[in-house]
Amino acid sequence: MKKNAAILLSALLLCAAVPVNTFCEDVELAAAPYGGYDSTYTLSDGAKLYFNKSDGSIVGCDTSVTSVTVPSSIDGVSVKTIGKGAFSSCMALKSVTLPSSVNYLASEAFQGCTSLTTINLENVTKLDVGSFIACSALKSVTLSNSITEIPQQCFASCTSLTTVNFPSSLKTIGAKAFSGDSKLTSISIPSTVISLGEGVFYQCGGLTSVTIPNTISSIPASCFYFCYSLKEITLPSSVKSIGAGAFTSCTSLQNINIQGNISSIPDNCFKGCTFSSFTIPSTVTSIGKNAFDGCYNLTSLAIPSGVKTIGDMAFNGCQNIDNFTIPSSVTTIGTRAFATCFKLQSINVDAANTAFSSYDGVLYNKAQTSLLAFPGGRSSVNISSKTTEITDYAFASSYNLTSVRIPSNVKTIGVRAFYDCSAMTSAILADGVTTIGDFAFYTCKNLKDVTIPASVKTIGNLPFGSISGLTVHTSKGATADNAALYPSGTKISYEMPAVLLGDVNYDGKIDANDVNEALKMSAGISAADTASADVNKDGKVNAKDGALIAQFVAGKIKSF
Repeated sequence: MKKNAAILLSALLLCAAVPVNTFCEDVELAAAPYGGYDSTYTLSDGAKLYFNKSDGSIVGCDTSVTSVTVPSSIDGVSVKTIGKGAFSSCMALKSVTLPSSVNYLASEAFQGCTSLTTINLENVTKLDVGSFIACSALKSVTLSNSITEIPQQCFASCTSLTTVNFPSSLKTIGAKAFSGDSKLTSISIPSTVISLGEGVFYQCGGLTSVTIPNTISSIPASCFYFCYSLKEITLPSSVKSIGAGAFTSCTSLQNINIQGNISSIPDNCFKGCTFSSFTIPSTVTSIGKNAFDGCYNLTSLAIPSGVKTIGDMAFNGCQNIDNFTIPSSVTTIGTRAFATCFKLQSINVDAANTAFSSYDGVLYNKAQTSLLAFPGGRSSVNISSKTTEITDYAFASSYNLTSVRIPSNVKTIGVRAFYDCSAMTSAILADGVTTIGDFAFYTCKNLKDVTIPASVKTIGNLPFGSISGLTVHTSKGATADNAALYPSGTKISYEMPAVLLGDVNYDGKIDANDVNEALKMSAGISAADTASADVNKDGKVNAKDGALIAQFVAGKIKSF
């Protein structure tokens, strides 16, 4: 059945379905199949073209058509345009011959012509949005030397397209123009092109190489998103900016040469890339959210001295980097910037930085009153004696952390502060802590023993999630003495766990690390919790305690 007949039938059925006194009389039964036509042309196989003489456009075709030779004129009127959706979903159509008079293909002109393999475009001077979208059998395209723009989604989802011959007249390639063209392997953009649209090669999974001319000033957002076969690329000196997600999930990308003076590594820029080395240009001042998220092959990454801002989760999942150094220029570091960096041992901060500092390889604000980020490769932590707050997500997903003791100077444990610390078996909160935030120890699946003092007055939502086999040590009548706060089956004990004298860092053993920590405490630079460090029981921690612990470690004494 022809498209116009179907539209007419639909209109009649619509009229029959509503009361006669409603809008039925207003329906235009002759309305515009194919956008309106006033002439037809019968092809050799009997299929018809539908033609609008007023603007010289082919506005439709019987969908059964397999081959079309468009005449140069119909009823004496020159054919100039293939109209919007004229051949849309003609899925049997294999070849099209256009006359020299046709110079414009409107939007979606051949959309969904899934069998189309051949069409001549040498006289076409203008294409439109989605002209050939989802022409999945089309293998090659040669454009006329008059084309200046390949519009948005023009050849998107042409999954058999392997060759595109760009004309020297081309200036602009629109957004997602070739997105989803999985068999494109190589692209050389001509030097006449000055602009690329967002996602222009989005999900071109077969693309291995791209040549970008020095006329391009910007690599747009999602430009090469999920081009998982792309191995290397050079961004010439003309490129001054890169858009968000430009190289997301380019999992084969090993070499990217940035020659221009870019100022930003934007959000998600290299997320999921597997290169083993990368140099952030010295001109960069900001590193966006998730910029290097999941770059697990990186073993080191230097942050240039001009960087001011590091976004949320910027280096999340950089699993093989063992240290970061924050330069003096950095003023902002986002949440979870160093999360799931499983080998990270230290986050060091330049002493001249006015916003941040580092103590024992842990990131703090300058005054060390707020603990901001713990390096996830470590199994234990020594919290600064100046710290009053453990911020939201500070230890989240630190899979190597086995235990923690929060000293008395800390007052607040933030939201999800120890979220997903799956190796943690014990947590001791010293008297002085007042607040435990929402989900603070959520999904710490191996956590078995927690000490919560009476000083804690506020406990947030689901602090321990659904942990099984948990024992909570607290005082009778304390805020923590409330079974409703804990997972079903949690045991509340009023007996506080014994303190192992000499185990200053509470890792369950006495060794040289405890000697060092005792000396730090005696100097006033480590957490002021004397319970295990005051081994001579004189009420203070000083060099004498450090010396006694050293003798114990050396085997010279058997007890304190």
